[in-house]
Amino acid sequence: RFRRPALAAFAALTALAALAPRDGPASSATAQNCLALPSAGGAMSEDSSGDASKSELIDSVYYVLQRHLLRAANSCDGAVAAAAVAQAATLLGGLLLDALSSQLVLSVSAKLAGAALASAHAMVAEATQGTACTMVGTAASACVSGAMGTAVSAAGSAIGTAASRLPATLRALNGLQLSLSCAPRLWRGAEEACARELPAPAMEAVAASLEAAKVEADAKLSAALEEGLDQLCASLTPRLKPRLDALRDRSYVLGSDEALAAAESASLVGPLVGELEAAMASVRSGLSADNAEALLGKLLSHCAQRIEALLLTKRVDMFGALQFERDVRALTGRLGALSSRSVRGHTARLTQVTALLSLEREAELAELWADGGLRLSAAEARAILALRVEFKKEAIAAVKLPS
Repeated sequence: RFRRPALAAFAALTALAALAPRDGPASSATAQNCLALPSAGGAMSEDSSGDASKSELIDSVYYVLQRHLLRAANSCDGAVAAAAVAQAATLLGGLLLDALSSQLVLSVSAKLAGAALASAHAMVAEATQGTACTMVGTAASACVSGAMGTAVSAAGSAIGTAASRLPATLRALNGLQLSLSCAPRLWRGAEEACARELPAPAMEAVAASLEAAKVEADAKLSAALEEGLDQLCASLTPRLKPRLDALRDRSYVLGSDEALAAAESASLVGPLVGELEAAMASVRSGLSADNAEALLGKLLSHCAQRIEALLLTKRVDMFGALQFERDVRALTGRLGALSSRSVRGHTARLTQVTALLSLEREAELAELWADGGLRLSAAEARAILALRVEFKKEAIAAVKLPS
């Protein structure tokens, strides 16, 4: 008799709130009444960002669960309290998770929107290069304008579809993040209430149920949030591809100080960071601060991995190693301005790559390896060192690296 009324009320509340209009400022009357009750102690959430209706849904769900667990603790029955905790975890990882994650399934058009925009940039660049050698003045401008029109027309449909779905996706991500921040307080409050009301022998079973509930619910919510952020990141990375792939045509075999100076003046860092800023600007206003930082971190990791992969297809001389070090240092500095957190963890491997490429002799690899802290494996370190045109593969292979 202690469980069923609370669970029925929670199920009804969640169903009503999930069906309420997601684009409006208010949620269902049931949710508003729950938040208005003085015994709630105010909304559990502390994050003021995100859509109001989604926040009210989360607040209402957690308030009803809070009351449900308090009633179970007041029953003074360990079995009732343990069952209530298990049911709360199931409902968080079931009904609430379904209501939030249903908006995270991006359509094919949404996933292709970034690729369409990247194709538009590529078409314009190709038209510009193609006309530069054969046309001048107004004729070249007309050709480029025509290519731009064709590209924008081809990309418009996919981008429009993605834009229409984006607000719901961002609200769902904010809801998942908010739910994760509320969960620890819910379990802590339940544990305190049970410890206060239940006899010590009964508390053992409840403690085990609480621990299992924390692991189950938090794991499901965290996995859904991570998957949603990965999908959002994947929809944005095609925008960065043209800027990253420009590294493919960049030479790091320079041969002289003059070539080094010329390469520094044509750095790829500015255009890449500019595109990254534009990509984040398209979603930042709709994301909570924590989600925006997490998304930026994923985009930074993608950029660093792509740069490293492209570098492995090149050869590097002493001057090129110095230029690559400057590129990585400039990239780290510019990216740091975009984030409120340190970005060095995302560029740590690139920084270590620059240290390897800057070695003067093959044998110095052993000294660098002995210092520890490298995120690269021995095979990766040897492969990077082999990019240097001055180094011999036999000498690199002869360096002994302790396991």
